[in-house]
Amino acid sequence: MYSLYPREKLAEDVTIPPEGSGFAGITLAYNTKSQDEVDQVLQTVEGLGAKIIKKAEIVFGADVPEAIVSR
Repeated sequence: MYSLYPREKLAEDVTIPPEGSGFAGITLAYNTKSQDEVDQVLQTVEGLGAKIIKKAEIVFGADVPEAIVSR
């Protein structure tokens, strides 16, 4: 799926300012089937060196939480 979202709103969701060199204005989504899978994926990527910027939370009326991860 490909989706467009205003840069300012995307930065707001990521909880960082939209301007500056630290934000490319692009995010990648990974959909899971359960809360347990969310926790497993986040634990795996954090173990590989990713930084969890925003902890998992239910958003947009979804059944599974969303988290923000940075390389």
